[in-house]
Amino acid sequence: MKKINLSIKTKITLWYTFFMVAIVSIILGTLVEFTDMTLLSNQKNQLMEVVEDIVEDIEDKDEVEFFDDGVFVIIYNKEGKYINGSIPHDFPINIPLKNGTVEKLDNKFYYYDREVVLSKDEVYWVRGVISDVAINDLTQKILTGAFILLPFLVIVSTYIGYFITKKAFYPVKRIQETAQNITENNELSLRIGLSDGKDEISKLAKTIDEMLEKLEKSFLKEKQFTSDASHELRTPISVILAESEYILEHGESLEEAKESMEVINRQIKKMSALINQLLLFTRMDRENIKLNYENINILKMIEELKIDNELEAKEKNISLEIENSLKNNFQKVDKILFIRATQNIIQNGINYGKENGYLKIKLFENQEYFAVEFKDNGIGIKKENIEKIWNRFYQEDESRNSRGSMGLGLPMVKWIVEKHKGYVKVESIKDIGSIFTLFFKKI
Repeated sequence: MKKINLSIKTKITLWYTFFMVAIVSIILGTLVEFTDMTLLSNQKNQLMEVVEDIVEDIEDKDEVEFFDDGVFVIIYNKEGKYINGSIPHDFPINIPLKNGTVEKLDNKFYYYDREVVLSKDEVYWVRGVISDVAINDLTQKILTGAFILLPFLVIVSTYIGYFITKKAFYPVKRIQETAQNITENNELSLRIGLSDGKDEISKLAKTIDEMLEKLEKSFLKEKQFTSDASHELRTPISVILAESEYILEHGESLEEAKESMEVINRQIKKMSALINQLLLFTRMDRENIKLNYENINILKMIEELKIDNELEAKEKNISLEIENSLKNNFQKVDKILFIRATQNIIQNGINYGKENGYLKIKLFENQEYFAVEFKDNGIGIKKENIEKIWNRFYQEDESRNSRGSMGLGLPMVKWIVEKHKGYVKVESIKDIGSIFTLFFKKI
């Protein structure tokens, strides 16, 4: 047998319809039962009231009515023989008399007997009989109405259920269509775009949109990263190829070969540095790097970095100055990463500093962070480009490339500081200078 595959929307509609039909059926059944009980109770009370009234009429010697408000009245003598009265069709008159009880006969009649004693020798029996036809007729009418009404309710319930389900599953449909379009067109810029809602599906759609936003940025970043890395590697490779070809064709002396080998060596070192940077960024992106916190003397570390960079700074006559406002020079950081971050900023300050300029390093702290501030009077950064400097391979102008920059130093600094649960602050004016402040979270 072929399996019927139904959509979730159809299944929910069918279940909703079945549920509604079940509820209506239960309500109708309860209504019929309640109506039967109510009518029966009313008829019994009516039967007893009429008989009691007849008993009073006999005791008062008043005229007796043998049919009153649907109740048939039959009079018997002391021996239980019929004397007078109104007898319903198919009702046997010789049923034994029972004083003060309501009895049922063949699901057709209810009867009630009362003995009337006027004197020792004058005794009568009054029997009231009421037909059960009224109850059966009403029950039949209710059932007939139910069978007429039920199909209508089923149709209405199905339509309402389908409408509610369709509306409820509209976000799911949008999610499915968006996912299908992304798959077919390979277009990550598509979004579900549902209005903000508080239900679970709307929240799911919003979460998926946020995920797609991050994925798109990640893919674009990866694409740009690959393009920039290829561009950075192309130049040294081209130089190496050119120099090696020159050696093969014109390297007649050891001196010429040595000059070309020195060029090749410099380019290989540049490529090696770039590859190491890229490998570190790959580890960073995968969150594989765990900080190795050490309690180090921050001032001493900065002073050592100053000494390491003084020779290069003197070539441009750039002065390196340190000002310390730390109350406690010892702070917990990852020593290697801290040195890398601060060294990158110092190197930038020297590379892009002006002749006879300065690089002032200031250490200070507040309640949550300790900070290292680097202030220079170098070439500066345009205001509109400050946020871009954190992008990998970004270079504001070609002069940076000529200084050996690959555009990876500042993104590395930002990542290291944020890994220490801190943040970076930058102030810069083109051709005036820059202030880089690294805030490290205290531990």
